[in-house]
Parts: sequence; structure tokens; C-alpha cells
Amino acid sequence: MIQNKYSVDRTLNGKVSLWKGDIKDLDIDIIECNIDKQSKTGFSRINTVTLLETVRSFLETNKASVDRIVFCMDTDEQMEIYELNMTKYFPIIEAH
Repeated sequence: MIQNKYSVDRTLNGKVSLWKGDIKDLDIDIIECNIDKQSKTGFSRINTVTLLETVRSFLETNKASVDRIVFCMDTDEQMEIYELNMTKYFPIIEAH
């Protein structure tokens, strides 16, 4: 079994969401976009992992100042990549 480097933190888990659809359909106050050049042809695993790790680290030290971070996806492929990697950085059960 692969050991997870992060422990379960229900507060952090409650602050991240995945969304597939038009970003304009979200009822939010602030939108920040960080679009890399590869996003037009598909997300690379490295960029996804780097982003999730960065967000996890940021939330660990700033969780009181963030209501929610929403990762917005355009395609099923992008959604699958994030779904596969999300629990590595935001685990929902403790690894034994």
C-alpha cells in the first residue's frame, strides 16, 4: 500500500472542490485564473500534481482566510486526472 504524505484534514477537504462546466455558472465573488500553455491541449500530470501540492501547502498555513478553492475543468479527461490525484493531497481516509 502506498503511504500518503498528507494526513486527513476535514477542514482543508471542505475548502476544495472540483467543477466541470462553465465557470460563469458558479456563484462566486472572486475568480483567479492561472492558465498554463498546455491547458489548450490537455492538462499534464506534472502541472496537476504541482498545483494540488501548492494549494495544499497554501491552505495549511492560510485556511482561515480561504472559504473555498474550486478547480474548474472543461473536459472529462481533465476531471479524471484531478479525481485521480485529489485524494493524494486531500485524503479522506487515513492510510494504514
